[in-house]
Amino acid sequence: MGMKQDFIKTSLFWLILAAALWIRLHFVLQVDTPLKSDMASFHHRGLALLEQGSFSTGDDSRSLGASTYRPPLYPLFLAGVYKVAGPNPRAAYVAQVVLGLLLLVGMYQLAWRVSPQKLKRPVALTAMAAGAVYPPLIAYCGILLSEMLFITLLVWAVWFLLQPDKHRGWGWVTGLFWGLAALTRPITLPLFLGVLVILLLYRQLQPRQTLHVVVAFFLTLSPWILRNYTEFHEWVLVDNSSGINLVAGNNDDGKGDYTRSYVNSWMYQDALANSRNIVEFDRRLIANNNRWIQTHPLRYAQLFFKRLGYYFVSEHEFYFQDYHWNRIPWHKTPLNLTFRLVWQVLALLTLLACLILRNPMGVCLGFAGFFFYIFPAIALYYTRYRHPALPFVFILGALGFWTLWQFVQAKFRPAIDNSDLASVRA
Repeated sequence: MGMKQDFIKTSLFWLILAAALWIRLHFVLQVDTPLKSDMASFHHRGLALLEQGSFSTGDDSRSLGASTYRPPLYPLFLAGVYKVAGPNPRAAYVAQVVLGLLLLVGMYQLAWRVSPQKLKRPVALTAMAAGAVYPPLIAYCGILLSEMLFITLLVWAVWFLLQPDKHRGWGWVTGLFWGLAALTRPITLPLFLGVLVILLLYRQLQPRQTLHVVVAFFLTLSPWILRNYTEFHEWVLVDNSSGINLVAGNNDDGKGDYTRSYVNSWMYQDALANSRNIVEFDRRLIANNNRWIQTHPLRYAQLFFKRLGYYFVSEHEFYFQDYHWNRIPWHKTPLNLTFRLVWQVLALLTLLACLILRNPMGVCLGFAGFFFYIFPAIALYYTRYRHPALPFVFILGALGFWTLWQFVQAKFRPAIDNSDLASVRA
């Protein structure tokens, strides 16, 4: 009987993975997402790398085409795909399907790692199944944005960091994955530091192990940092897009989300007129926005909490119709919202239990997940900035559900067993 159950459970893993492959391939092979805004920018950077060996797509070093306006890894990914399959975005979509499958496998492995022995498989399968059917994790396989690359790298980076067997090469591999995630999205840096602090506080990492990871992390970033210094004669850790994000979300006409009116603000115009390159432009935007926040603290607080609420309850997607989400049969905005809210509540309750019980891995997952609800709210609301949270929310939610289920079974099973025994005696 045990062998049969193991076979069924193992088969469920492959069944979920096969279904996820079919769903994603079916989606990306029929969509034709227009290359707008960030998508067009990434496409042109991939082409520029392939054809000219340049990260820049503009002559003006202050423009958004400057080489450090975008992090480098996703353009490198696109250039690699285009070199193999030609400059066709659909080839990138197929490659992102592969990333989507690696993400699901990573979720399964991470859920297995953080769960108690008896719950490992049900928690892992449940989290994996949730990720397999959640529409944004399907749709972003067919969009020329860095989501799938970043989320996949991030989940595996957390998995490596939480490994119990920290062999000689563990720190270098872990730091490499965190570094690659940072080269895809610089928001990784505060997350990385926060997770390390949590694990140090819970004594899950030794200072020497932490040093290995941090050194490997910065070694991974170092070629890009040195390249940026060579071009600008200034230190640029990853990119120069923070100022734009801050000004776009915090200005006199700000409503909490992204609005193009920021280009008319004094903050933007001053930076544009008084900057020699993108590095100075970004620095001046940040300084100007800090001045605006100091002058309008109540307005900023209002915008911050408004954005925070959006990250928890809104389902608005920019260019929604162009993303072709209607081709996912079960995609309905109220259904998506209900599905995500249920998982969020389960994850929050599980995080609270982990804090009370001092479960370091649960706290680490909770921080990694809800970080993407809170930290982006500092600047602006953009739905896709929340998506990296979802794998961690699904894992925590699945852990909470199956722990509760195990408790209910243990509570009522003796009564059920006694009832069955009484009926037999009768």
